[in-house]
Amino acid sequence: MAGGAAEPDWNGIRVFLAVSRAGSLVAAATTLRVSEATVGRQLRELEGSLGARLFDRLPNRLQLTPLGERLLQSATAMGEDAAGFARTAQAMAEMARPPVRIAATGSVGLFLARHIATLLAAAPGCTIEIQTSRATANLAQRDAEIALRMRRFPERGDLAVRRLGRVGVAVYAAAQAGAAEVPVIGVRDDPASRQGRWLDAYAGGRPVALRLGDLNLRREVLLQGLGASLLPCFLGDTEPGLRRLTGPVAELEEEVFMLVHEDLRDAAGVRELRGSLVALFRERARELRGADA
Repeated sequence: MAGGAAEPDWNGIRVFLAVSRAGSLVAAATTLRVSEATVGRQLRELEGSLGARLFDRLPNRLQLTPLGERLLQSATAMGEDAAGFARTAQAMAEMARPPVRIAATGSVGLFLARHIATLLAAAPGCTIEIQTSRATANLAQRDAEIALRMRRFPERGDLAVRRLGRVGVAVYAAAQAGAAEVPVIGVRDDPASRQGRWLDAYAGGRPVALRLGDLNLRREVLLQGLGASLLPCFLGDTEPGLRRLTGPVAELEEEVFMLVHEDLRDAAGVRELRGSLVALFRERARELRGADA
């Protein structure tokens, strides 16, 4: 600027635009959501940097001086450019936002899929990826942003852990099947499987001719009337072609824990999904445990 005057900054020009449109400091302050004193100070600083008045102070309003009139067009163009800059930056930030990956078991993943609209609404503009596997996702290595685990979880590491709820299981069969004669369908042949050991005991000596580790496969076979087996209560109770043969099995009920690395707990999308998951498991607690049937 001539004469060594300071170059005006954008805050002052933004105030100049707001005052020229509103006609008063009070109205401009309301538009900008700042105090009247802040508007007045920034306007004085702008006029000081220019070495000239931009407004005549009339009794009930501020009126642009001839210099203010000439500068208004340039300031308006700058305001439009700034708004365009903000819109472009926001759009690019949303495009660059990484997906939030949720690692879960097959049963919990299926429960999430049933309520995916709730999760999508909680984090608009965020891509949600649900990974289902028996393998444990390593959050420290960024295998996922959120992990939902059953029963056991690491006690060390920079992890935020929160208990979400419990998932109940019961024995189901086709609606028309009798309780006594129906064969038992086992789960995977694994001595470490609590459900497998329980089903073998439930069979009571009857041969277990079929074992299906995937719960969707078990549901399909049960609907065909080919046997009885364990299913999560939220799945079996809502399938009209199935009926319970037992109540929820207390010793097979499993807790669900949510784990998030401390570095990511407030990242875009992660924070919203954490809150949505807590609310979802709370609202569906009875359905998950099979308490309504």
